Amino acid sequence: YQRRVHGVVASKSQQTAQDVQKTLSTKFFRIYTQDDVLGVEIAGALKNVLAIGAGIAQGQQLGYNAQAALLTRGTREIQKFAIKYGAKPGTLSGLAGIGDIMLTAYGTLSRNMTLGYRLGKGEKLDDIVKTSKGIVEGLPTLEAVLNYSRLHQIEMPIFESINSVIYDHLTIQEAIEKLMLREQEPEFHIVREE
Repeated sequence: YQRRVHGVVASKSQQTAQDVQKTLSTKFFRIYTQDDVLGVEIAGALKNVLAIGAGIAQGQQLGYNAQAALLTRGTREIQKFAIKYGAKPGTLSGLAGIGDIMLTAYGTLSRNMTLGYRLGKGEKLDDIVKTSKGIVEGLPTLEAVLNYSRLHQIEMPIFESINSVIYDHLTIQEAIEKLMLREQEPEFHIVREE
């Protein structure tokens, strides 16, 4: 049994991306190319915050439906943020978006998911950070994302809720209730590239 791995190489130069793709691809490692460097970078950073939220949901045993909703709606928040920043909307539908989000949110090696899981089980943030192996990238990313989203009026209720649980001492149950009782809305709003 041998694992297969897939990845994305992003470059503004199609030739460079194809050269890397050709050089690194094997029967065990499949590479796709992408010209939306910014979108890939944003997805790669923000998925860490979403993984913290997924870990909280797993730690609280909220169930598969709640986890799926959290990741789906959270991905939509990342997409809105990325588009506002200048990324292409479709990038979040690929491996750098959905693929990496799923891996980080459900992978047992994910420091971000593990932090969220431990928070969901009731551990204190300081204790978790002290015993974590390596940097939990989602923590500093969360602050930067929310500063930008607030400045540019990008609504990100899931990211705001994760922040409230981590830094504002809102209980997980209060955060869940706040999300569940938000104003009713359609699933999709048209997001246009600006």
